[in-house]
Amino acid sequence: MVPSGGLEKSACTLVNSAKAGALVDIPIRVIDGRLYVQASVNCQGPFTFAVDTGASGLGRADMKLVSKLHLKFSGERSSSDGVSMSRAKVVRIETLRLCGAYMSDGRAISLCDGETSSTIFR
Repeated sequence: MVPSGGLEKSACTLVNSAKAGALVDIPIRVIDGRLYVQASVNCQGPFTFAVDTGASGLGRADMKLVSKLHLKFSGERSSSDGVSMSRAKVVRIETLRLCGAYMSDGRAISLCDGETSSTIFR
């Protein structure tokens, strides 16, 4: 039970009240402690994306996705994985749809072959 202004509420009550006020309800799968969502990119998909809650900067798109969707490169930028810095090519993502949420004109860092992390773009 969680105290709330003198009243105790169960965890289920808190979850249900949060859902009622949500703008978008996004299904999340948890596999080995990692969060995954399904999203459409440039009106194709859905594709599975890992959500990295500690990531900074641009999201990531692996080269399989870049190749499959013919994403265009739009420059380079520095990237950090929290341990080291490197330069990476940036791709343009025209649209990303995640359930009822829709984003447009995004950028993502393209990952080299062998790297598998993909996160939602910013």
